[in-house]
Amino acid sequence: PAFDPTTGLLYVNSNEMAWVLRQTYKISPAQIAETIHKLLAAEQLVVERPEIVRSALAMNLPDFPAAFIHACGQFAGCARTVTFDGRFARQSGVELLA
Repeated sequence: PAFDPTTGLLYVNSNEMAWVLRQTYKISPAQIAETIHKLLAAEQLVVERPEIVRSALAMNLPDFPAAFIHACGQFAGCARTVTFDGRFARQSGVELLA
């Protein structure tokens, strides 16, 4: 087979990457969003379900992992996302699970 220089990124990994960048490396939410935008634009990288990742970025929330989970639910046809996070629960379509 011919050499394929592209690398795949599972869309779930973008969520994990954002969490590691924030928790381990203390990268700001804006820098995390910029990094993910650059990965989406990289010709050498194929991102699985980029529409979900873009939707999460478009929410412009300070917590990408929460936005990502909400976007996944929306694309799966869920009417709402439930969370234990009171701040996140203030978003449209998100309900606090008490």
